[in-house]
Amino acid sequence: MRNFIRGCLFAGVILSVKGPITSADDSNLDAIKKDRQLIEGTWRIVALEVNGNKVADEDARKLTVVNGSDGTWSLHSEGKEVSRGTTNIDPTKKIKTIDIRPTQGGGKDNLYLGIYELGENTRKLCFAPPGKTRPADFSSNTGNEHILVTFEREKEDSIKRDRKRIEGTWTVVALETNGNKAGDEDARKLKVVIGADGSWNLNVDGREVAQGTSSLDPTKSPKMIDFMTVVGDDAGRQSLGIYEFSDTFLKFCVAPSGKGRPGDFASLPGSDVLFLTLEREKTR
Repeated sequence: MRNFIRGCLFAGVILSVKGPITSADDSNLDAIKKDRQLIEGTWRIVALEVNGNKVADEDARKLTVVNGSDGTWSLHSEGKEVSRGTTNIDPTKKIKTIDIRPTQGGGKDNLYLGIYELGENTRKLCFAPPGKTRPADFSSNTGNEHILVTFEREKEDSIKRDRKRIEGTWTVVALETNGNKAGDEDARKLKVVIGADGSWNLNVDGREVAQGTSSLDPTKSPKMIDFMTVVGDDAGRQSLGIYEFSDTFLKFCVAPSGKGRPGDFASLPGSDVLFLTLEREKTR
């Protein structure tokens, strides 16, 4: 693909809203929706402290939490469900707050008040025992009796999420190689169609000229992508790259076949690195 181009424990809150919504309400709803979508998925506990006592990493990693987009969650120990429940969140607070209520298993019907931090593939949760006040910081000691949990998103879940987000048709809006920028008109002749399974095809002026597969590793920084061309001039060749994206833009930085993976998003003279910026085509 690269050579051819160069040659040419928790989420959400369920809300029911009646009547007109103010702009502040809109802002709150947007914040809640954003965090609910980000928390949804499968997370592994990688660090756990209870009353200031650190649980052995091996034991902590036996625990996973599956979060639904509706605020539901289920806790699993070595693959077996041991508890489930619901959550309410408020991401608009200075320290984001979460209220956890188990509906089955240990702690059923108790309310646990907590706080949380959230990244794309990592998150942290600190909560107090039932009847205790909400933590003010992310700490656990014998005095506060807090439970402090650190999660990492399961790799397969991360791949699935990124594949879903980059699926679609993208128009190249900027192209650089060896530090030379292609004309905008020429760049926009290129379109890439990406499938949910990692397949892709490259089109020039509406004509397909190459197709292939890709593999992702979103747990790396920057995120990694490997392109394998199956049909086209570079058939059988693999190119190593990195990627980043938003809802509307996607960036690839890709090395020539046989060369090492780029370390950043740049195409310098003599590097032979291809730097692409793509814009998602709007659905009609």
